Amino acid sequence: MVETLSVSLSGTAFSLLLYDNVCSLYNQEGFLLGDITENETQSLTDNDVNMVKKERIIKINTAVPCPNIGFFYDGTGKIDKNKMEEFLGGNLGKVVAWFKFKRANGFRLTVREKIIHKNLSKSFSILDNLFTCCLLTNSLNREHPTHLYSQIFIRYNEMAFQNVSMHIVNLSDPSHTYKNPEITSESSKRLYRSLNFEKKDCYGSDILSKINKAIETRTDEASKQLLEAEERMRQLEKNVMEYQDKIREKNNKLNGCIENGVNFEEGNCNKACSSVND
Repeated sequence: MVETLSVSLSGTAFSLLLYDNVCSLYNQEGFLLGDITENETQSLTDNDVNMVKKERIIKINTAVPCPNIGFFYDGTGKIDKNKMEEFLGGNLGKVVAWFKFKRANGFRLTVREKIIHKNLSKSFSILDNLFTCCLLTNSLNREHPTHLYSQIFIRYNEMAFQNVSMHIVNLSDPSHTYKNPEITSESSKRLYRSLNFEKKDCYGSDILSKINKAIETRTDEASKQLLEAEERMRQLEKNVMEYQDKIREKNNKLNGCIENGVNFEEGNCNKACSSVND
């Protein structure tokens, strides 16, 4: 049996991943969501030998960046599962990989990052050797007008880190070549099963039109939900900034008390600070 593994990204998922990386001021890491499809084919060789080929494709649909570096692990690479599960919520079962963005040239995992990858591979519902890491880098050419992006997927298999081939749908495909459709993902199958119309009464282009209309309706509903989620996220970010300002102001007052020799343990720090400010 011949087994192959590859990664497939949609153009939308890839562009959003790069956009998140560009918006980050420093290095970034997070999780990649999707599912894994399998396709097994059999063929006969010239010697009448039955050859079995099992093809696995990791389909990535979207990325979830973490708030900061080291968000879900400590200095030794130990995973904080409770924190990670709370952060991912219902998306925990959709994680198929994690990504690491570095503003430097070259693809290289540190010893701690290798430990993190091995620990993460045991934290999800997929096989260890199918869990991958996407390393991304960004650099500028000599004249600095062009941003250069590079990416690579790796996995830990047979006691070594191996590269995994990557394919971005409809990117760099010659226009004159025959297009082979990819294996339908499980999420697409669930969407098709959820479409509410009588399939037995539809034929030919009629069923395609109804599928398209049903998908448009589902997309509109998802867009509204996404808009509400983004509004909540903006409000939470605003609240975080307000709390950070309050903490900063409180720290400045405490530092002012210390500089003026006030014993703030006796409860007179605020009074002394207000008199100094006056």
